[in-house]
Amino acid sequence: MRSPAKVLSSWFARKTAAATASAPMMEMLESRQFLSATLPTPIIVGPPIHGPVPVVPVIKSVGVTINAATGQKWTGIVGEVENIGATAIGALQISHLGNMQAAINWGDGSPSSVGSLYLNSRGWVVISGVHRYGASGLDSVSVVLTSKPVVYDPPSATVAPVVVATVSSTAQVVGGLTLTQTATQSFTSVVGYFRFGLNPTGTTAGWILGTTINWGDGSSSQGVITQVSPGFYSITGTHTYSKTGDYTTGISVTATPAPKGGINDPIILLVTSFDSFIDVKGHA
Repeated sequence: MRSPAKVLSSWFARKTAAATASAPMMEMLESRQFLSATLPTPIIVGPPIHGPVPVVPVIKSVGVTINAATGQKWTGIVGEVENIGATAIGALQISHLGNMQAAINWGDGSPSSVGSLYLNSRGWVVISGVHRYGASGLDSVSVVLTSKPVVYDPPSATVAPVVVATVSSTAQVVGGLTLTQTATQSFTSVVGYFRFGLNPTGTTAGWILGTTINWGDGSSSQGVITQVSPGFYSITGTHTYSKTGDYTTGISVTATPAPKGGINDPIILLVTSFDSFIDVKGHA
């Protein structure tokens, strides 16, 4: 028979061992209670988030060539983005069109605008927009497709948008320009842009292009045509205004078939005509 002292000692040893073994479990439970009490609750639209947030995959994008005219409202597609799919980044809540947004930088110094989104027959995300260019030229258009911010409660825990994809497009804007020049000083400047492409390559093969610039002061001269990109051309002119004033410059572009066998074709096609505006100031 064991003495009371040994029984008490054995009981105390078992209690101590049990408490030591349960300590990590108690710490885990306390930690979980602490996390559940401090982590914000997400308030989002769409299916609930389950599991860890996956790595955002590389998304393919396709740009376009925008054919616009100075001063005219243009509406159309600015780019496409590969269908990202719910399994790829669904945990980020950006697999649904309602949880994505597109910002379009039109490349002309104007503020960015919000694009419209829809799915095409291939399941790609199509981005469209509306814009009015104030001047002609070749502009680089960029589109950034992002997720909308995930708002938590409290609001201080809001998660910043995630960039899903970027799209690079080009705008070919035809028409005239508004220029400022100085009286009695000769200048050489681009006065406008136009498109020409009667063949699949968008070149002038088989055609001879010509341009006439009516400077608005009773004089005219031939301009120099330069290809800026396939099917897109600039017109450069040289002139001297003798007086100050506001001048409307009329520009016309024609095309004639290249001679064949030494025979000239009398056909002359009017490709386009438009006006540029030149503000001629005096010497400072």
